[in-house]
Amino acid sequence: MTLTLMFGLALAGLLLAIIWFDLRYLRIPNILVMLLVALFVLRALLQPAMAVFWPHLGLALGVFGLTFVLFTLRMMGGGDTKILPALALFVPLGFLPQTLLIFAAALIICTLFVMALRRLVKPSAATQWRFMASHKMPMGLPIGLSGLVVLALM
Repeated sequence: MTLTLMFGLALAGLLLAIIWFDLRYLRIPNILVMLLVALFVLRALLQPAMAVFWPHLGLALGVFGLTFVLFTLRMMGGGDTKILPALALFVPLGFLPQTLLIFAAALIICTLFVMALRRLVKPSAATQWRFMASHKMPMGLPIGLSGLVVLALM
């Protein structure tokens, strides 16, 4: 098994965990953010040209700035504000426009899916899936799905 494949599988597992935790609890645990950053650091240390990764840090800082503004305006949750910059570390800079387009499409599709699901299955406060008993959009779903799509395309 190649190193690239191992990193891809680890990233896919973390993306699936993000989706599951956000749907189940409407929270993205800090440990997932830390694991993403650790995976990036490990990958950077094992790559021969670490200087290639500095632009990724700049992108992650820019994403953090934007998501922090959205968080202060109460348009985005804290977990999303932390997870998006961590995932930005993995976005190939040449693939950034396509990644943004994939995320926008995933956001629209997932929003419509969640709205339809809530109409079809009458949510109750007793459900164990917190997103069903809430009016909030579990952003981990489109974030994770778009990450999986980008990972599959790479």
